Amino acid sequence: MDKALIFYHNHSASKKLLDIFRNWPQTHIILKAENQTFNFLDAADSTIFSWRPPFIYPLTDKTDLSKYPADFTASQFTSLILLIEAGQAALGIFNPSGCRRHKVIRKYMTRKGQGKAQITYLNQKGKSRAGSRIRLTNTVEFFEEISAWINEQEPEFNPASILYHTTPVLWGMMFEKRFRLNLEKSDRRFRKIPVYINQNTYKTLFYVYRQSHIGQIQFYNSEAAVLPDVVKLCLPPLGNIPESE
Repeated sequence: MDKALIFYHNHSASKKLLDIFRNWPQTHIILKAENQTFNFLDAADSTIFSWRPPFIYPLTDKTDLSKYPADFTASQFTSLILLIEAGQAALGIFNPSGCRRHKVIRKYMTRKGQGKAQITYLNQKGKSRAGSRIRLTNTVEFFEEISAWINEQEPEFNPASILYHTTPVLWGMMFEKRFRLNLEKSDRRFRKIPVYINQNTYKTLFYVYRQSHIGQIQFYNSEAAVLPDVVKLCLPPLGNIPESE
């Protein structure tokens, strides 16, 4: 089976692609809800191509694209971006006007030479050492500051998407009651964005925001008659994705 992958960075392309997709029989569309990818099938139930909308676009659990938002004007979208690693977090609110608010939080949470965050280290060692107590205190303050900033910004901007990049352990800690985050882990706006990040900085926030605008189409059947129209809308492809700063 032939496969080809195209990335596109064009809001108008998504709007025009939907004009094609809405005419597709709903019984021949499969939605993979976990990664918001639509698979389009032919009469023999073979996948012709798949479409993953840009991450800033609304989530859905329906395969009926006639009800999927038709107006993808960028000005409608505000994103909250959360980049969290042990000891450093970069948080930002973005809309088409740019970065509206941001904060970078740094705390000493990792024992020198071991590379383990305090929350992991304390599961293996005692808490009596002075360094351990300091790192534990910083860990608590780290998540309290993150929660406080989110609780202040989220109601004001009401972001349509909340994009995050972190580890499962740190993500789970975010929602512990002691940190008083006013969001539920089940909030449908949360989306883990698959990007490589070297360090969580103010500059990296812009990189992730650019990445969130990229849509993806993968073709499985190069003989399908509909593909020329789809390809034409997506080209020129984005090409090489910028590397993380």
